Amino acid sequence: MSFNSESGPLLGVLGGMGPLATALFLEDIANFTAVKKDQDHLDIIIYSMPSIPDRTGYILGKTTTSPLPDLKKYILELKDRAVDLVAVPCVTAMYFHDKISELGVEVADISKIAAKRVENFTNVGIMATTATTSARLFETNSQINYILPQEKYQNMIMDTIYTAIKTGSGFEHENFSQITAHLKEEGADVVILGCTELSVVKRQMQLNEDFFVDSLSELAKYCIRSLGKRVKGE
Repeated sequence: MSFNSESGPLLGVLGGMGPLATALFLEDIANFTAVKKDQDHLDIIIYSMPSIPDRTGYILGKTTTSPLPDLKKYILELKDRAVDLVAVPCVTAMYFHDKISELGVEVADISKIAAKRVENFTNVGIMATTATTSARLFETNSQINYILPQEKYQNMIMDTIYTAIKTGSGFEHENFSQITAHLKEEGADVVILGCTELSVVKRQMQLNEDFFVDSLSELAKYCIRSLGKRVKGE
């Protein structure tokens, strides 16, 4: 990949959806990059724009204000800043990936990146927003049996994302454990944490990384590799 600037690769981040997930993404970028000094890290331009309209509400027809105009606006601004790659730490926003990828700058698709990580598994559970599961953003391989939570447990996931994490009020560990047990009972060999808010759960509960694939961390590693840096341990 050739870079726009002689000074090296430049990553653009369109975040704020939500803010805590964006902060964790930047933490992952810093933690996963193999460096010996500050100057070895990626240069990053960060837009944290929580004012972007809710993606799930719009996709499910509960609101009429599309987030797409704002997504396009800020990605074009990042393009004007000569970024080489744009990361959007929000899985549900990838519903609009076809539209935002037409803007002349590469936008990493977090859903496809995470889906690739589980392509060697047979039964893959998905924890994500209802909009993401309805749009089947992770279901890229016809040979894989994708397991979605039953309605009761899907509602618990949405409560965890919207009522607990996005409001900063904390989440019920027991509820998450029940969702996990349900997906295991349904036959899941691995589970994609398919909403970046669930990365908060991963860190607080110290989840088993062999069973849970964190889409946010996978996006961070993709950006590091794509921009010519090395991921620690690789």
